[in-house]
Amino acid sequence: MQHGSAAGGRRGSAAGRQAGRGGAGRAGEGGPTMGDVMTGSGAGPSSVGNGAPAAALSFPGRLTAEASLADHVRLFFHEPVLRIMAVVPVIAVGIRVAMGNWRLADLAVLALLFVIFPFAEWGIHVFVLHAKPKRLFGRTVELGATRNHRDHHARPTDPSMSVAESARNMVEFSVGILILAGVVLRDVPLVLTVFAFAWAGVLAYEWSHYLIHSAWHPQSTWFAKRRHLHLLHHYRSEHHWFGVVAHGADLVFRTAPKPRTVPRSPTARDLGAEAARVLGPSADLRDDTHPH
Repeated sequence: MQHGSAAGGRRGSAAGRQAGRGGAGRAGEGGPTMGDVMTGSGAGPSSVGNGAPAAALSFPGRLTAEASLADHVRLFFHEPVLRIMAVVPVIAVGIRVAMGNWRLADLAVLALLFVIFPFAEWGIHVFVLHAKPKRLFGRTVELGATRNHRDHHARPTDPSMSVAESARNMVEFSVGILILAGVVLRDVPLVLTVFAFAWAGVLAYEWSHYLIHSAWHPQSTWFAKRRHLHLLHHYRSEHHWFGVVAHGADLVFRTAPKPRTVPRSPTARDLGAEAARVLGPSADLRDDTHPH
């Protein structure tokens, strides 16, 4: 996904659209930081790109606080893979409904998914996404998902990080959930039930994660709380608040303490000195703001 900053007037004007096509630079430069998003202070919507007033950046790019939720939907689904992935659970549900033969087992596996999800989210975040690179036979070895997530920590306001990461996660998830459900359940209707609803849940998770890192101001107390805790993970301590949309596992494993009791981590943006060396000098590791 290409990204850049745009200049110009509002999206409705021809001049603004032309400026958006001609702009250059990394998405999010000059725009509100994550701290600004949380506090409502800072640069604000009038200081994007070269400082010209703008309601939103031309797609693709980071949207300002004035962008509507519909604008964010368009940006998120700018990635073709995500447009395809959004259709998959609809098709899977349609096939499952057509098959019929609903049983209590369908409700049982759905209930199990709800129970497992917070712990699966926590475990993947801790042991996969935050895994340290390993040296093996003189070479640095790590999973692509780990490297992508570290890039996301280095540039949390860059939409190309979260959107592209969402696309990769969905592709990997589609393979993993089919194999796991098939091996464990060995029942086609049940596998379809798990696949359809788990897929829809993960897509909702990725969408929520994108919104958390966007400049969109949440309209619900629930979402505002999720956003606050996740940004603490990015800007205060990468060792806490691993849940993004579900924090049950954080409570169980005591990784969701009161924010003021947690000292600010110097490695929240690079996930450790060793990871920073692997990441290389091109990453923007500035820690210019953080929630308190």
